[in-house]
Amino acid sequence: MRIINTLDIVILDFTEAIGLNPNDAENYYKRGLAYNNRGKQNEAIEDFSATIKLKPDYTDAYLMRSLCYKKTGLYNEAISDFNEVIRLNPEYTSSAILYGFITKAIVVVIL
Repeated sequence: MRIINTLDIVILDFTEAIGLNPNDAENYYKRGLAYNNRGKQNEAIEDFSATIKLKPDYTDAYLMRSLCYKKTGLYNEAISDFNEVIRLNPEYTSSAILYGFITKAIVVVIL
């Protein structure tokens, strides 16, 4: 007997919603969050990228994609997305804190 994780159900629900309305950025974003929480960063990156394609000013999608990039070791992409978050919303305090975290992590990895 296979136990279905609640996040799997959420992913299936948003997949169905995307099938019904593929131009709704919010459905991709929310499915991306579920993928991220499920530990499926590559799928999450795809959904956050789809969100950004549909809604290029979606700050939270850039922020979440940057965190996924960091988790997968794509540090340059993570920094690029953090920069975009700050460009889109300079008062987004959490992005400035995370930017410091990500750049510090990269310096540690490079050293």
